[in-house]
Amino acid sequence: MIRRTNSRLEMNLFIKQRIKEGIALLPDNLLFKNIYFDFRKFLKQAEVWSRDKIITWQFNKLKELLTYVYENVEGYKILYDEHKINPNDFNKLEDLKYFPIITKEMIRDNLDLFTSKLFDRKKLHYSTTGGSTAVPLGFYKTKDEMDIENAFIHHIWSLVGFDRKSKTFVLRGSFIGNEDSIVYHAPSKVMNSYFFSVYYLNESSVLKYWDYLNKINPEFIYAYPSAIHLFSKLLLYKNMVYKSRNLKAILTSSENLYEWQKRDIAKVFPGIRIFDLYGQSERVVIASGCEYDDKMHLWPFYGYTEIMKNNTEVAIGEMGEIIGTSFWSLATPFVRYKIGDIVIKGEQKCKHCGRNFPVINEIQGRLQEIIVSRKGRYIPMVAINMHDSTFDNVKQFQFFQEKPGEVILNLITKNNYSSEDEKKIFKNIKQKLGDDFDLKIKYVKTIELTSRGKYRFLVQKLPIDIGDK
Repeated sequence: MIRRTNSRLEMNLFIKQRIKEGIALLPDNLLFKNIYFDFRKFLKQAEVWSRDKIITWQFNKLKELLTYVYENVEGYKILYDEHKINPNDFNKLEDLKYFPIITKEMIRDNLDLFTSKLFDRKKLHYSTTGGSTAVPLGFYKTKDEMDIENAFIHHIWSLVGFDRKSKTFVLRGSFIGNEDSIVYHAPSKVMNSYFFSVYYLNESSVLKYWDYLNKINPEFIYAYPSAIHLFSKLLLYKNMVYKSRNLKAILTSSENLYEWQKRDIAKVFPGIRIFDLYGQSERVVIASGCEYDDKMHLWPFYGYTEIMKNNTEVAIGEMGEIIGTSFWSLATPFVRYKIGDIVIKGEQKCKHCGRNFPVINEIQGRLQEIIVSRKGRYIPMVAINMHDSTFDNVKQFQFFQEKPGEVILNLITKNNYSSEDEKKIFKNIKQKLGDDFDLKIKYVKTIELTSRGKYRFLVQKLPIDIGDK
């Protein structure tokens, strides 16, 4: 007997997949709007500007932005009036420190006030942070902002030869899959992605991933640092070394990347550049290495970055907290936004590439963590991040683990939190964790801070021993 329904469904899925693949292979001018090309051209020209020209450009952009938020975003108008300050008081870059700092909590609890009155909400894209700081945040983006983001990412990655049509082995959290289906080919205008599930990567499955890697023979690997490190360590157990000459670079982002991780990764992928990107879901500031050096260069045309301690800019070599101002987030603007990451300030120019970009010597925040299932699966916590409305009615959350396969989710809820929220959170988190995890939701009044005053995404009591056998 012919199963027509399933056959029709499979055929529809097949056709949709082929259409997506075909669209992704279209020329850039048929996929992107003019604003994308305008920014690619601008970045090519501006990255060689003198320091004085960059500072002048930033000052004018900040002046324009401060005026915009004061006139069009009620939350900033109220805040600036309370502090008896307005855009007319901004006459040099140093004056920016007199404008109040905003936090995730302020925007989270007053999203309507901090969203521009110039936009129809129905035409905006609602996005959320993944919650790696344990303070979930929702905000709005315009379609233009997404094209601008793609322009920056593509330009930065082009420093190591990336093209959006390059075959890319992706090891991040967007594709869940299952034990029998660990890969999904999903080319788009952003990249030609072969998504691999990080949820089923372990000692027994790693050779399946290895076989796919060799079969696809990608030009790039795009991964969470913890995921590509885990992949590398599992391969090291089996004495595997990747020898393809096609691989140009390993692209990492979304977590801090450590030297000890890079050393392990290099053992499996010898001679391959690991090119790291620092950014946020809010798209406030962005930093990357250059063609010649791995130290983070802050791109001054993306956002304005202050590295502060007690509202004073720290000296070179000192540690401070990033306060960022996004130049292009106009729907929900971020002006003097407390990102929550701690860095060590570097020089104001890269001695290797010559760009007059501020350099970060070290990023000390955003520590990645891993949870362990009953079957021994290792899951990077960044893969559990939710970029939807799952935590909209939660103030803060934190995961806790002290036994393999058992995870406690501590929640501090908002007043409008209901049983429906609990069901949604449980369902969405459990779907990502898998059947070899038990999830318990616990309601708490406070969540502990680290010694640096940051919230930890995970309190891990297990000794994570994935590489020191």
